[in-house]
Amino acid sequence: MFVGLISDTHGVFSDEFREFLAPCDVLWHAGDFGGGIDFVRKLAAFKPLVGVHGNCDGTDIRYEYPYHQCFECEGKTVLMVHIGGYPGRYDLRAQALIEACKPDIFVCGHSHILKIMYDERYEMITL
Repeated sequence: MFVGLISDTHGVFSDEFREFLAPCDVLWHAGDFGGGIDFVRKLAAFKPLVGVHGNCDGTDIRYEYPYHQCFECEGKTVLMVHIGGYPGRYDLRAQALIEACKPDIFVCGHSHILKIMYDERYEMITL
C-alpha cells in the first residue's frame, strides 16, 4: 500500500498536490484540513481518507474526524493525532494515547516541520 501522508493543508489542494498524490492508495491527514467540510470531502473523493482534526479545524470537521485514530495498516499499528510532539517531548494527551495504543508508527502534524525519528522507549517511528 502506498500512503500519502499530509497535514496542515489549511484549505489548499492544488494541481501540484493532486499530481504528487495521484499514485497513492490512501491519504492519511494529520489535521488542520482547513477549508471546511467541503474541502475535506473533496480530498476524500480523490482518495480514501483517514484523518484527525487539528486545532484550526471547525466543528464541522471535528464532528466527522476525531481527535485521534488508532488503526492497523499492513500488520502495523498506527496512531495519528494532530499535536503530538516528538521523542522525549510528547504532548501529555498524545503520550497517554501512545501508552494505550502501543503504535509501531506515530503520525502527527501541527509543527509544519517534517521530522522522522525512532523512539527507542516506545519502539516506534515518529513522523
